[in-house]
Amino acid sequence: IDGCVLNLRMNRVVCRAIRDGGCYGIHRIESRFIHKTQIHSNVWLTIKYSIGFHTRIYSSSSSSSGSSASSSSSSVSSISSLISHTHSSTLEALEFRKSNQILTSDGTPHLHSLSSSSVESSFILQPIRREVTKTELAANTGLNLRDIRAVDASFRQEAPAILVRSNAVILKLEHVRALIQADRMLLFDPVHPAVRAFVPELAARLGSGSSPLPFEFRALEAVLINVTASIHRHMSTLAPAVESVLDTLTSAGSADFGSESVQTSLDRLLPLENSLNEFLSKVTQLRNAVNEILSSDEDMSEMYLTSVLETGHRRRQDQHEEIEMMFENYLKQIDSVL
Repeated sequence: IDGCVLNLRMNRVVCRAIRDGGCYGIHRIESRFIHKTQIHSNVWLTIKYSIGFHTRIYSSSSSSSGSSASSSSSSVSSISSLISHTHSSTLEALEFRKSNQILTSDGTPHLHSLSSSSVESSFILQPIRREVTKTELAANTGLNLRDIRAVDASFRQEAPAILVRSNAVILKLEHVRALIQADRMLLFDPVHPAVRAFVPELAARLGSGSSPLPFEFRALEAVLINVTASIHRHMSTLAPAVESVLDTLTSAGSADFGSESVQTSLDRLLPLENSLNEFLSKVTQLRNAVNEILSSDEDMSEMYLTSVLETGHRRRQDQHEEIEMMFENYLKQIDSVL
């Protein structure tokens, strides 16, 4: 096989050129500088970034060694450009802050009060639109670049994930991509229709002054409520269509097999089956993500971000009753779909 597989892990790249089972050399790029390049012509470069960038580059074919060296140089330059582009790509997000004093886009504070008959005052959290590069986000939050892949909207096929880190919880659940900290939440891909519809609901829950839950739990529960409601709506739309087709086919006799209604149902059957299988696969992946958190005492205890911020130390691994009950509740709702 003509080709070369590059496995990029942070600032180290190991390049293996393979042709007909023979290795042409192993090349290393450290600190994003190229020290040695010799890649055979007719190569297919498959670049896998642990930081979350996947693409393919095809080099030009040439029979001469001079053309091969030129092709190699061009390919390596393309790789360097892609690395730089990946690190500097901009993510768009809406920022919600815990503080009643919310900053506008120019940095000046403003306060939005919500009249209420309750003793406790509550505030409308007006989200601020932000644009931040992956490198800046990693530097500001202390996260690895590979963690940020979960909130990058350009990765549409990423599986559902709940990543718990020392000072943040990263969510990729259905249409919601979010980064939650003790005092703020970043909601990514704000142009997505489902995300736009979610914003008012999220702002109302985060701005509620009567909730006893810490900020990160309110944000997390708002996401879980929205996601479970979304899959139930989808199921309520898909299930009647499937049942209608099956009822038509099972009730039709042999004499009715060539009728227009039966033919229409047969035409609809395969697309509906594909849609149902795709939907159930997504729900199963969502269930696995939630169940994985419930299987980890360490992850659940580390989700108490406000507690860490206030006390300066983590909770014991067995102190996670509230968050465990929350996840169990929504796991049951997800299971009801399956």
